[in-house]
Amino acid sequence: MPQKILVPIDLENPEKIINDFLYPKQTESGFELTGIKTNKKVDYGMVILTSEINENDLFKRIVDSGIKIDSVKKLLNILKNYVERLPNYKIGNILEIDNSKNDLGFKLKHQKLNKKK
Repeated sequence: MPQKILVPIDLENPEKIINDFLYPKQTESGFELTGIKTNKKVDYGMVILTSEINENDLFKRIVDSGIKIDSVKKLLNILKNYVERLPNYKIGNILEIDNSKNDLGFKLKHQKLNKKK
């Protein structure tokens, strides 16, 4: 069954293609969307449909990219929560992290971006 995942999107330049997947990285101040390939924080992610992917697949990509992992168990739990929450959103939705709670959450920034003509 296909899965949804977040990819980076630049709201100032939505046509720009950024080839990366995002994951929620836990920091001292909460969570932030971070690129798996780049390990860079981004503000917004767009929901896309991809092949079947689960928390173990994301974990493997994070390990393969060389990102330092403090706690394997904690990261796997975060990733599991992440992949379980994304089906609640529609393809094309623009999301940002909601750090108002102690748990991983998302805020809907835009339903869908309209392309500039």
